[in-house]
Amino acid sequence: MKRLPGHTAAVLLLFTMFPFACNAPEAVTESTATVTASPAPAPSPPSSDQARTIIADSAEWSDFQSPYSAWSLPTSKSMLGGAALQGARDLEKAGWISLRSGDAVLTEKARGDRRFLERPNGSIDIVPLAKKEITTADTIRPGPEHQLLVDVQWQWIPNDVGQAFRSGAIRDRLTGTYQATVTLQPAERGGWEVLRIVPR
Repeated sequence: MKRLPGHTAAVLLLFTMFPFACNAPEAVTESTATVTASPAPAPSPPSSDQARTIIADSAEWSDFQSPYSAWSLPTSKSMLGGAALQGARDLEKAGWISLRSGDAVLTEKARGDRRFLERPNGSIDIVPLAKKEITTADTIRPGPEHQLLVDVQWQWIPNDVGQAFRSGAIRDRLTGTYQATVTLQPAERGGWEVLRIVPR
């Protein structure tokens, strides 16, 4: 019988003693298959009162139409005319400003109030004049992609500064009734949240 070289015999002996070395299992790799989770069911629609609370407590409602609750009053006599002059006279009667030599000047009462901000460009920004209040939130109907559409009516509630305006565009703006459509979407933590608000 022919004798095998030493290194060949050693290899054969290794394979004889450890046969599993020839049949090593393939490396296990992480599956790349994508598992698509079924979307969570939409929560139950809110009642009218619940919808009104959700909307009123949202940041979107706080920002909605907020510029209309502010007014910029020119302080120079040369710029005070028409509606600006009428508004200035209303504020003077309420004790917020003084029309000293024709120029609008804040009274001591207004100087301690953060709603009055004097600007270096010769104007006084007054904000807010009122807050928004939802009077009705109804006609809750389905929208696209599990959303809900809510029709709301709302109005401005003037504060003591806003109440000083007795006539003109500002008074008309703060005493009107308005409508908007609010889109609600399912919130990540359950319930509903405001997606957008569109005036009607």
